[in-house]
Amino acid sequence: MTQPLDPNQTVEVTPRQGAGANGLGLSQPDAPAPARLELLEEIARGGMGAILRGRDADLGRDVAVKVLLEDHLGRPELARRFLEEARIAGRLQHPGVVPVYALGRMPDGRPYFTMKLIKGRTLTALLAERKDPAADRPRFLAVFEQVCQTLAYAHARGVIHRDLKPSNV
Repeated sequence: MTQPLDPNQTVEVTPRQGAGANGLGLSQPDAPAPARLELLEEIARGGMGAILRGRDADLGRDVAVKVLLEDHLGRPELARRFLEEARIAGRLQHPGVVPVYALGRMPDGRPYFTMKLIKGRTLTALLAERKDPAADRPRFLAVFEQVCQTLAYAHARGVIHRDLKPSNV
């Protein structure tokens, strides 16, 4: 059994180096010098992955690090889906899509990808703060329009978002 990732540590991770023979498109153990990620805290969790706030020590910037959950380590089909998500997001260049920076694997073999760290609150949190459902309607209509424009961009490129909800906005 693997040890869970410990926030507040620096880990050596292996960046992606081509297709690799492991069938997941990840680098092999003999890959060149690993990048350094300082893992600070978990900020979100879903069915397949956790998102950690991290710091890319090589570039000196804060990042979001999405990593496959430890429970899924021995499930190659989930690892492939996880990596496909990263690759699809990495191809979408739009202001409404979080940029993907890097793809690789953790020391325990789990795939990860780093993204721009977005600061702020989710649409769920903003909606919950309203005293009246009609409050600030123009602001939320503008948010809805931005979401629709982003989805239209993705749809035009053959991508369907299968987990669209206010907590993901």
